[in-house]
Amino acid sequence: MIIKRLSLEKYILIGIILTYFLLLFMPAYYRLYHMNQLFGDDVGQYILTAKCYFKNCENYYVYTHPGVPLIYVPFIWWSSSDPINLIKIGNLMSIFWVTFILIFVIKLAYNITRNLLISVLGALFLGFYPLWLDVIGWGGQATMLAILFGVIAWIYLYSFDAKSNNFIKLIKVSIFLLLSLISEPYIFIYFAFSSILFIIVYGLYSKEKFLRLILKILIIYSLPFPMIIYFYSTAYQHAINVVTPPVYRFIGVDVFQMLANRLTFDRPCILYFFVFILILFILNLNKGRMKFLSFLIAQFLAAVVQCLLITPIQYLDRCLHPFLLSITFTNIFILDSYLNKHKKSIIIIPILIISIFILIFLPIESLSIYSNALSFYSIDTELLESV
Repeated sequence: MIIKRLSLEKYILIGIILTYFLLLFMPAYYRLYHMNQLFGDDVGQYILTAKCYFKNCENYYVYTHPGVPLIYVPFIWWSSSDPINLIKIGNLMSIFWVTFILIFVIKLAYNITRNLLISVLGALFLGFYPLWLDVIGWGGQATMLAILFGVIAWIYLYSFDAKSNNFIKLIKVSIFLLLSLISEPYIFIYFAFSSILFIIVYGLYSKEKFLRLILKILIIYSLPFPMIIYFYSTAYQHAINVVTPPVYRFIGVDVFQMLANRLTFDRPCILYFFVFILILFILNLNKGRMKFLSFLIAQFLAAVVQCLLITPIQYLDRCLHPFLLSITFTNIFILDSYLNKHKKSIIIIPILIISIFILIFLPIESLSIYSNALSFYSIDTELLESV
């Protein structure tokens, strides 16, 4: 019976993931191949950069971060297709990246909660969030890939036993942080800083020795740090510029309002939902779940630091996705708290509100925004023809 039940859960999970993929894939495919309308300007830039790598040439529009363009080099090598077809294939790849991220967020959530229902429900909040689907419209695959590698790094980091002397998992964390770095440095900063904060916060709670904490941090940075030095010492130095104007230029009512409007897509109901989640989070604080709380604290503080201290003002959109990840795992924390820790029937009300929001309101609203995003963003085909 247990094997059958697990098999059924597995089939349901596969069905949910396929449904999610098709809901995003079909509108994009129809627009690209039936309406012959292109979108995703960044995808064209990745392909242009891949062509420059392949031909060893220079171009003003070359993308500064090498991670995603390197993926397109084999397409340039194997394919004799015109750039338009490559752009269409590239835009469909965005949907695969987003789906992979959903899968690994489910994996991380399941490792934390050991509850598949909570993991899937929490991950769907990220998967159907308007800001997240909007990335497909402009083809932000560097952001997608950096988040994908960062989440995988989190999986290994969270599963690492604080008292273990086997540091293989931390080496894997370092590898995936390196891949996140070469994909999109501003997203990498968030994952790298949140990883360090998690080690410090949970290490102090677990009363780990100071030298052991330092050793963990050195292992995590063992691969990304040399790459950062390489970026600064070569032509890629502009690709990881973390020197920004003074902090006071970012802190102000107008900036916070702009970020809040962008994060909520001017939907007051989403803002009310965030307030509701914050209240539930405070009500469910529990020292017995300090590892998960340390993880959430690290996520939030890293998002704040990245947004207000690191990210240049022209790239402030990059700092909203970390906040979105932080809210996603806060949802998972709340769902896990109620479903596994409480017995009173009255607590079913918060669960119903969160579930209805994620399963009904969010998909309807987000898929509409997603469809509009495919129409709103366009691509300059002259970029590719210039090489």
